[in-house]
Amino acid sequence: MQQRPRRSTQSLGDSDFTMWKRAEVLESARYRVALCQSSTGHRTYKLQPLDEAHLPSDAALLTNEVPIDLLLRRDFGGISEAVRLNDGNRFWTDAHGTWLTQEEMDALSAGVDHAAVPWLNGLPARFPPR
Repeated sequence: MQQRPRRSTQSLGDSDFTMWKRAEVLESARYRVALCQSSTGHRTYKLQPLDEAHLPSDAALLTNEVPIDLLLRRDFGGISEAVRLNDGNRFWTDAHGTWLTQEEMDALSAGVDHAAVPWLNGLPARFPPR
């Protein structure tokens, strides 16, 4: 029976990201990443075995299969560049690791007022203080 990875939370700067430890990624397994969103707008990442049907309760979006080397490095920027969401769309990661949809990124890049950004599920992302 294949061992399932546990999920862990580590602090990176001013934000907490749900992520996985390197030892939890089994090189013989295949994974995708659940982009999760809390009711407060906090956005996290959770490792999701490809063959596991049960998604985290706070999963908002799901990636296609992620290359093992990116998972081992916990390279969120690299994952967002290399892997599309399972609906074919892109997602982005800001400098602090907060994930953003293509629509959100387009609006922010165009200088749209924060309140007018088309936030996923109507929940603005929580960014670390400047």
